[in-house]
Amino acid sequence: MRIHLTFMLIAVMVAAAGTACGSGSGSDAAPTMPATSVVATPVSPPIAAVSSPTSVLTPAAALQTTGLLVYLRGKDLYVGDLATGTEQQLTSGSLRAGYAGYARADGKLWLYYTSLTAITSEPDGEHNGTFEVDRRQLGGAPDPIFTFEGNGKNIEFSGTNASVAPDGLHMAFSDAAGLKIRDIAAGVDTAVLVNGHCAPQVAASSPCHGSYFAPQWSPHEDWLFVQRILYEGAVGVLVSHPATSPNVVELKVGGLLASWSSDGVKVCMADNGMQPGAAGLVDPNDGVFHDLYPRIPDSGLPAPRPDRLYPSVCAWNVAGSLAVQYFTSSDREATTIAVFAKMGRFDRSIALPRPLQVSAWLPDASGFLLSKYDAPARRNFTSAILLDGTYRRLPFDAERVLGTIPAP
Repeated sequence: MRIHLTFMLIAVMVAAAGTACGSGSGSDAAPTMPATSVVATPVSPPIAAVSSPTSVLTPAAALQTTGLLVYLRGKDLYVGDLATGTEQQLTSGSLRAGYAGYARADGKLWLYYTSLTAITSEPDGEHNGTFEVDRRQLGGAPDPIFTFEGNGKNIEFSGTNASVAPDGLHMAFSDAAGLKIRDIAAGVDTAVLVNGHCAPQVAASSPCHGSYFAPQWSPHEDWLFVQRILYEGAVGVLVSHPATSPNVVELKVGGLLASWSSDGVKVCMADNGMQPGAAGLVDPNDGVFHDLYPRIPDSGLPAPRPDRLYPSVCAWNVAGSLAVQYFTSSDREATTIAVFAKMGRFDRSIALPRPLQVSAWLPDASGFLLSKYDAPARRNFTSAILLDGTYRRLPFDAERVLGTIPAP
């Protein structure tokens, strides 16, 4: 059970990270990568209607849009320009890499990321890892910021162990001891959350279990969402005023699927930290969970209406729309993407064949990035689906997308 849950947590956190790390503030900057003017593919799907894909994944027309993707190929990190098809390798020879978001400052766009550079074995059989945190401009050289030490759990969740504040002044990261916030300019760390330490043979339900991962800054930096990974399952934690006077509130929901709305007013998250039975909206000021499923009309779901749908992704776009991917326990052939406009109003549904998994919105909000695991190749492949249900191929090979960056 624990092994199964670990893989489920990794898959869910990576999917959530795709959008949560994509928030930034400050002055806009033109990417230094070559750019051309490309008109985004027009879409005009009917409202509140179920549309089915109109083409197969291979072959598919090339995607024509704008924005950047940050993605893994193998164990290294890349950034690619959707308008030109050019890409830049961010890490080389990394044991594992993670995306920590972006910030715009002084008219420049900066990317932040982590790289696992060393793994050491301890006498008790545990493993420790050394992580390097870097930043760089597009087309530029890496600028190392700091390194930190993690344990086996940090290695396991290395793709989600750091997040930069949208203004680029602070970094939240999880090391072997717990969650810290670094003042980047001063090089000073503030401990906010301390990992639990359990005696040998302690019960799985003991409150001593709990390590903190996947920090996500809200767009206005007044909140930080963090996952507390338990012996089995997870729970959501909110930290208000994280950079100045942190105040911690542990939620009774969440832990999985969590992502911030573009205005920072709501968090979409699962109703529990094991197998999510619902996805809903939470106002960080009150922590109340509001299930989105009852807002979907019969016309937006397979007939007859399922009694229950299980969510696998919560993803916001820059315009404030939300997409939740649902599947049923009985239908192994198809899933449903439910799109909600601002304030949680249902907009439309798109039918999607399994095992395609939504990982994020496209940077221009014209559709979604899809991930598919290919068993013979033992790797993931990423493609796109537009809001009218047509598929598109990406201009570069992105194995797993970790973040999206809209064009300025």
